Order: sequence, then structure tokens, then C-alpha cells
Amino acid sequence: AANTGDALTCKRTLSTARSAVNVVAVSRPNSQLAFAWDRFDGEVPVNTVKELRQEIARFNEGIRTAVVAFDLPTCPDGWVEYKPAYGRFIRGIDKSGANVDPDGERPAGSLQGDLFAQHSHSRPRDVYDAGTVINNPGAVNQGTALGYGYQGLPETGTAGGPETRPKNVALLYCTPIR
Repeated sequence: AANTGDALTCKRTLSTARSAVNVVAVSRPNSQLAFAWDRFDGEVPVNTVKELRQEIARFNEGIRTAVVAFDLPTCPDGWVEYKPAYGRFIRGIDKSGANVDPDGERPAGSLQGDLFAQHSHSRPRDVYDAGTVINNPGAVNQGTALGYGYQGLPETGTAGGPETRPKNVALLYCTPIR
């Protein structure tokens, strides 16, 4: 009972087998609480050991096919470099059905080449050039780079670097040795 200062004793003769445990108040030998107690392997209940082993087996099964990014120059022990990730961004498999990936739901590990979405650039014929509107499509105003050439619409010129990419960080992708 609360605030009585009663002591409880728990006796168990064998810890390696499942058995009943009786908890008895010292001052009231007739009162007891009895319940089943797992058998132990050392200090750990055997059922817990069995469950832990099953969880570890499930974890190991999943980790065998994992690809993990490391902030290291080489893979840790037990891991090898995942070469398909060399220089590539990782893209999740599109299971949405919404065609976020225009190629749809691709198989795991499949590669996709780089691509720039189809589009075009042009300038309207009445482009400002050196502060003056060019109204004559065949004329080049004062010889500036923004003037029209003699055939069709002008091009916008070249811009950019050797690839199209978002801001990124380089990490080493590794997979467990199989």
C-alpha cells in the first residue's frame, strides 16, 4: 500500500526457464501478486533475444541493398562505392502516377541521361537597340550586337556553362559488400 513502507520480496529459483513469480508484502504474507516471467539468457529475457535477432535479420535483409551517401573520401569498412551514382543526382522512383518523371515509374538502379526541356528563344521584331526602336527588320542599327541580322528573327546568343544543374553537394555513395 502507498506510504506504508512495506517491503516486497521476489523469489525465483530458476532463471533459465519460464516460471511463475510471486511478489509478497513482507508485513502481509497472505498478500501476493503472481505472474509469469520469461526465462533468461544471462541478464536478457529469451523472448527479447529472439525478437532482437528477428529484427536484426530484417534490418540486415534491408541494408544489403541500401545505397548510403557518406561525407567521406572513401567508403567505410564493409562498404564499396556505388559506381552508378558517380557524378549523378539521385532521383526518387516516381510512383505517383502523375508523371513527375516523364519516363514514368522506372526500375530501381536504372539510369537516365541528361536532358534539357524543349523550348525556344526569340526576340520580337521591334527590339530596342541602343535606345532606338528598330522598325526595319532588314537593318542593323549602328552595328550593335542587339541589331537584327538580315534573315529571320535574331538569336539571343550563347549563355551558361557546360551543363544544367541545381545547387548541389558532392557525397560518396556506397553500398554494403554483398
